[in-house]
Amino acid sequence: AVGYDFITPKPVRKGLNNFLKNLNYPIVIINNLLQGEFKQGASDTGRFLVNSTAGLGGIFDPATPLGMEAHEDGFGLTLGHWGLPDGPYIMVPLLGPRTVRSGFGSLANIQVDPMIQMDNTSVRDKILILWSVDSRANLLPVDSTIQDAYDPYLFVRDAYLQNRKF
Repeated sequence: AVGYDFITPKPVRKGLNNFLKNLNYPIVIINNLLQGEFKQGASDTGRFLVNSTAGLGGIFDPATPLGMEAHEDGFGLTLGHWGLPDGPYIMVPLLGPRTVRSGFGSLANIQVDPMIQMDNTSVRDKILILWSVDSRANLLPVDSTIQDAYDPYLFVRDAYLQNRKF
C-alpha cells in the first residue's frame, strides 16, 4: 500500500477508487430495496448508471456534481434496519473491525458482490488484489493517529463503533 501510494499519481488512485466503489454499488442498491428505501434505491440506481456510463465505468464521478449523493448501505445495516442488534465488537485478522452483525452482513455482501461473483477468475483475482491494496492505501493517513493513541485497540474500536452508529 505504501509503494502503491508512492508510485501511483493521485488522480489515478482516485479514478481506481471510484471504479472499485462503483463496481460494488449494486450492493448499496439491493440493500436500499431490502430496507424499503425505494426513493433512495432509485436515486442510487441513477447514480450507478450515470457513473457507469458518463463516468466511464465509474472512473469518474459525474453523479456527485449532479447532486446524486453517495451511500454505503450494506447487509449489516439492513440487518440493523430489521432490528438485529450489533452484538459484540470483534477484530478480524486481515479484514479489520466488525461487529457480529456487520460480520454476518459481510458474508451476505459476498453473495452479491460483483467483484467476487465474476466468472473470469484471473480478472476477479486482479481486481480483488487492487481493491485490497487500494483499501489499505486509503487508510495510510490514519496510521500515525492510531499509533499515537494511548490504546490503539480502544481507539480503533471506538472510532469504528461511532462510525457505525452515525
